[in-house]
Amino acid sequence: MVYIRGDKAQYDAWEKLGNHGWNWDSVFSAYKRGEDFTIPTSAQLASGALYEERAHGFKGPLTVGFPFVLSNSTYFNTARETWKSLGLDVTKDINGGTPHGFSGAPQSLDRDANVREDSARAYYRSVESGRKNLKIIKGTVRRITWGKDRDGEAVADGLEYTDATGALVKVQVKRDVILSASAYVNPLILESSGVGNPKYVVSKYMILWERERGKEKKKGKKLTQETGSLRNLELKQKWHFPASASPFKITTPSP
Repeated sequence: MVYIRGDKAQYDAWEKLGNHGWNWDSVFSAYKRGEDFTIPTSAQLASGALYEERAHGFKGPLTVGFPFVLSNSTYFNTARETWKSLGLDVTKDINGGTPHGFSGAPQSLDRDANVREDSARAYYRSVESGRKNLKIIKGTVRRITWGKDRDGEAVADGLEYTDATGALVKVQVKRDVILSASAYVNPLILESSGVGNPKYVVSKYMILWERERGKEKKKGKKLTQETGSLRNLELKQKWHFPASASPFKITTPSP
């Protein structure tokens, strides 16, 4: 999974919209605390791995780095020079708050173990047997339940999920409900809980705080799967390359 942070201006916009304390500086420091960045090898650097030490953390639970496959291709340098000729400069580190430009992105992986660093491997496996205040419940979340705070505003007070037998289980919370079910599933749970576009919301609460503003929120409706970046260029004249003059060279390591 490619590891890319957003643009500094996007995070600063959160605070400008009224979310005090939510800005690039505060989120940036949190990103670094959660990261264990693997410094690229000399071969990876020569093959296009780009990074700035200031943009990364080295003691967090999530291992991030570049795959060894980078050192097995000449593609990056060729692509870099191509985009440079079109006026697109190289970005030294795509995760430093200014991602505009051409760059190679690291991935959430353990390079030396050659495995993907998923959430369970990064955060759960290391504490599953030693945390007395951690309980893992297997089930499928149906919706968030709501109560009211002292001012009469809606506040999450629990959740409902179905267990392995299909039974509906209700859980009440004393403090917070944290929703972290991916960019794909979060909108489904929210709409099932009354948060989102009224056309799709199935809860009786119908997110009153959004209705009062007369706005129709569409959460996750414009989400698209982006697995890469492709640029299509139209040449003004035809170029012919003989097979022996291919601009790209891919080599494979010896066994």
